Amino acid sequence: MGKKNKNKTKEVVDEPEKEETAPPAPAKKLEEQNLEDFLDNWDESDGEDEEQTEEAEEEGSPVKEKVKEKKVKAKKPDEAADPKKAKSGAKDQKNYISSLQDKDPEFFEFLKENDEELLNFDESSDDDDDDAKEKGAHKIPDKLEVASDESDFEDEEAVASGSKKKLNQAQVDAWLESLSKQPNLPLIQDIIEGFKGAVAAIGSGEKTEEAAPIKYIVEGGSLFNSVVRLCVVNLEPALKKVLKIEPDSHMKPEKAKKWKKVERHVRAYLMELVTLLSRVNEQSVLCVLLKHIHSMLPYYQAFQKGAKALMMRLINIWSSASETPRILAFMCLVKLVRNSPLLEPCVKAMYLSYVKNCKFTSPSTLPSISFMKRSLVEMLGLDHNLAYYQAFVYIRQLAIHLRNAITTDKADSVLAVYNWQFIHSLELWGALLGHTGSSEAMKPLIYPLVQVVIGAAKLVPTPKYYPLRFHCANILREISSNTGTFIPVLPFYLEVLNNYNFGKKSKKVSMKPIDFSCILKLSKSQLLENGFKDSTVEEVYGGILSYLADNSNKIGFPELVTPMIFQLKDFLKKCKVSNYTKKIKTILEKTVANQKFIETRRKPVTFGVGDAQKIQVWEAQVGRDGTPLLAFYKNWKKISDIQHAKKVSGQEKMDDYSHIPLLKKNHKKIRMKMEQSEEVTGFLSGSDGEDFDEEENFKLKEDRGKKRKTEGESDESEEEEIPEKKSKSSKKVEVEEDEDESDVDGPEGDDEVEDLKLEDLDSGSDIEMNDEFGADDVVSDGGDDSDEESDSE
Repeated sequence: MGKKNKNKTKEVVDEPEKEETAPPAPAKKLEEQNLEDFLDNWDESDGEDEEQTEEAEEEGSPVKEKVKEKKVKAKKPDEAADPKKAKSGAKDQKNYISSLQDKDPEFFEFLKENDEELLNFDESSDDDDDDAKEKGAHKIPDKLEVASDESDFEDEEAVASGSKKKLNQAQVDAWLESLSKQPNLPLIQDIIEGFKGAVAAIGSGEKTEEAAPIKYIVEGGSLFNSVVRLCVVNLEPALKKVLKIEPDSHMKPEKAKKWKKVERHVRAYLMELVTLLSRVNEQSVLCVLLKHIHSMLPYYQAFQKGAKALMMRLINIWSSASETPRILAFMCLVKLVRNSPLLEPCVKAMYLSYVKNCKFTSPSTLPSISFMKRSLVEMLGLDHNLAYYQAFVYIRQLAIHLRNAITTDKADSVLAVYNWQFIHSLELWGALLGHTGSSEAMKPLIYPLVQVVIGAAKLVPTPKYYPLRFHCANILREISSNTGTFIPVLPFYLEVLNNYNFGKKSKKVSMKPIDFSCILKLSKSQLLENGFKDSTVEEVYGGILSYLADNSNKIGFPELVTPMIFQLKDFLKKCKVSNYTKKIKTILEKTVANQKFIETRRKPVTFGVGDAQKIQVWEAQVGRDGTPLLAFYKNWKKISDIQHAKKVSGQEKMDDYSHIPLLKKNHKKIRMKMEQSEEVTGFLSGSDGEDFDEEENFKLKEDRGKKRKTEGESDESEEEEIPEKKSKSSKKVEVEEDEDESDVDGPEGDDEVEDLKLEDLDSGSDIEMNDEFGADDVVSDGGDDSDEESDSE
């Protein structure tokens, strides 16, 4: 057997050489073959293929190419059956083109001139293409894959893995029951896994690298609410039971014995809680979550990564949410960062968010900005040394902006100072110094901050920036009163009175004074209004009065106000507007009275000017006893606060309609309209003289006025009747005016509404229609007059 196989292989290897030397015997056509010949040839081709494949596996590539050629021929029985088709198409085409030169020389010449590439056809290119197609032929795989959607693929993967389970309400109820009876570690782990699924159910679809696989799938709003409610209400007490921590004790959870067993699951829950906090926008749900987070803060303090993530999320809520969530977020922040290394990054992040949110100030955003300012001051007050460092850095930054604005005369550098972010930053640091006024660590910052505020107020001392000047003066006044430091604030107000001419008549009239609380500069049109002067005098009045009230118990009050008294008297000589002089006179009277009061109280004093301690005791005693100026200021402040509260709440618009202009009737215009309506004639007049006007238009100029002269006498008689009508209408107008002033609504008015007739609406006078729609009440006498006129007509 082995010899026979060897001989066969030799014959197969020698076959290519024989084929190259001797041409193959011509095969019979399919039509000439019988059944036996066809079957014999078929078997031989199959046997040769099998033998050559075996040898190809043993010896190599030369035979493999031969086998491939034969396989391709075997797959095309039509070509094997028809030898004409087995020939290459390129050879036939070349023969046909060569025969064209003899058969159709004209067409051959045409091809030679226009398409020479077709004549130089190469049959090898076709063979190469066929070989390339054979080599790169697509192989059919053993198993075909069925196309499917992504969702089907995910479902199949989930089912195959078996890691995800659909959570139902019965399982949540079972968790709740077992958690209330006897909580344990596996149960808490399952509940946290269910909470993960609930958070993933409202996710945005973004997958993070650190995201852990989800065990439960939560579908439906009711199931989501039940899972979140279970965790919010019952998980924290259950954790304390597992860790054996007393409900009212302040023991840190990381000191418990079982903390290492629970730590991994609690950390996962804390991170999911922060994620849920970022995905919830409903105020009520947000408040519930923040209260739960407040109870979970001891666990966050044991997990620094989660504490940082929670801190940034709470700062975001503190700076952008509504009122109640902001307060809860601030309470959580205070408890989280108190006596913690997170205090410094928290303060920095809060200050940056405060500056970002106060870029635009309006009556609607001002309460939120003031809340952020007060709460940030409270946060900085937790550590005075840290507050000093942060305040020093940011006040220095503000001073650099101010220096650039003073040294360079560029509009951009001035705008870097004259904006809301700069002013609100000054207000924040001023409020911080006032809050920590008794702290020795913060006192060195008073002088640099006061210098920055004074420089900002004096940068552009024009009436356009009077609102900004008043904001700076208020900051200085607050610092002076809260820290007990003397700051010269009066010159900022007195310069306004001395430099601006309040006696000049305004070019524009405004309905109400301008509110300076939400503006920094005034437009050109606002400077021309009388409301600008009213608001300026009101600000000067309130600022001087409050500053004098703060210093009314000082032993040096008489010397403090002496220059101011002379300047106020000069203003009263220049300005003759009663509204302005009345307020300045009030300040002058109260100041002189308080000056005399202090002078009488300090006469029996025995200590000297250098005895600071005794001076403080004396001033405190005078402040407790009260001063005339302080009593007046308290009454004025109470009324001012009520008015400001009305402005904030919007009740002023509901209670007071004085800002709406009264509609005054111009009776002269009404009479003119009545006369015009009676005298109108022409194409649309509808009068009897319409035909006459049309006839006149078609006559010569000499003949047009002849009829008018003859009818002059009749017109004079009609003109005598017109004054009588005018007198009637004027009497009716006077009656209506009297009744409008009385504004009495009674049963007579109701009866008159029922007695209205269509004849009243059809009356010819325009004044009746105007009065009916313009007046609030229907006048009975006017209705009778209108009836009489219609009867007379």
